[in-house]
Amino acid sequence: MSTIKPPFTPETAALKVQAAQDAWNTRDPERVALAYTPDSEWRNRVEFLHGREEIKAFLRRKWSRELDYRLKKTLWAYEGNRIAVSFEYEWHDDSGQWYRSYGNELWEFDDEGLMRRRLATLATLRLLNPNGGSSNLLLSRIKGDGVGRRFAELAFTPRVKEQQTQHGSRHQYERFERLGDAGSRIGPDQEAFIGDRDGFYMASVSESGWPYIQFRGGAKGFLQVVDEQTLGFADLRGNKQYISTGNLLHDDRVALFLMDYARQARLKILGHAEILEGSELAHEWVERLRVPGERSPVERAMLIHVEAFDWNCPQHITPRYTEEEIARVLEPMRRRIDALEEENARLRRVASTG
Repeated sequence: MSTIKPPFTPETAALKVQAAQDAWNTRDPERVALAYTPDSEWRNRVEFLHGREEIKAFLRRKWSRELDYRLKKTLWAYEGNRIAVSFEYEWHDDSGQWYRSYGNELWEFDDEGLMRRRLATLATLRLLNPNGGSSNLLLSRIKGDGVGRRFAELAFTPRVKEQQTQHGSRHQYERFERLGDAGSRIGPDQEAFIGDRDGFYMASVSESGWPYIQFRGGAKGFLQVVDEQTLGFADLRGNKQYISTGNLLHDDRVALFLMDYARQARLKILGHAEILEGSELAHEWVERLRVPGERSPVERAMLIHVEAFDWNCPQHITPRYTEEEIARVLEPMRRRIDALEEENARLRRVASTG
């Protein structure tokens, strides 16, 4: 990271932020400390540190209690030898309780690109943990910094770019177009997120030009990753309107929205739909994609050939929880209530015989 020296450009500032994110996600105090000058000064919340040894000691304490830590940093501004970033990270304590921390950092570098001053403010939120683990929001976004290049190619039309320019976001997305990940191949993080879903929204376009959105639901994991550029699902019989099917026979382009309301995460996927119905090949795909135990009739197999995907930020997603998620959260309380009721019953028996 120290080979990137000031004064910074949009490209080198973004690379500096990415390098810092990568280093911190190793959770290796020795490696992280090498990015700072030997006499570097820190203010972390209300704690003041001076020099690499104090920094390493601080990081050892931090990661001894912040377990399975995952960090996402985002470039906010830069000028000369200074960079401002926003960040968020998730971690859990030794009891399994998960937290998410948000904050901002101001960085100042020496001529060799080592950080000589770091000022950080942050706040921490306790997560509900409906699934007994991390929200995966950050894990899903660590791999790529913002919008993928392929998604930008497809979604950022000239008029979209005009709006970005008008509202002040064009410079940010222009950087993603140059430096972002390709965002066209499903990786382990996307596969894990997709496998946890029991439904998604699918948009298509009709022959009359009107857009249409339909909800597709099933057992958890019914939308399956066939390979890094193909998704598939067994299409269950619905209300027999066949609007999506008809639309896709006209125009195979499709947009999928996969939502995790409890963990405030969403994944957008653009692709081309392939409908398999009424043939031996279709039968083979239906049997391959059918969820074991599913009793609803399957009418066809549908493959989605992925062109691009994009992770959205959690802003404006209202957390909502399924019965299963709420039951999991309340299970320790239910066990505690059962134990107290048993103890009360025992004490009543003792009192009645005394």
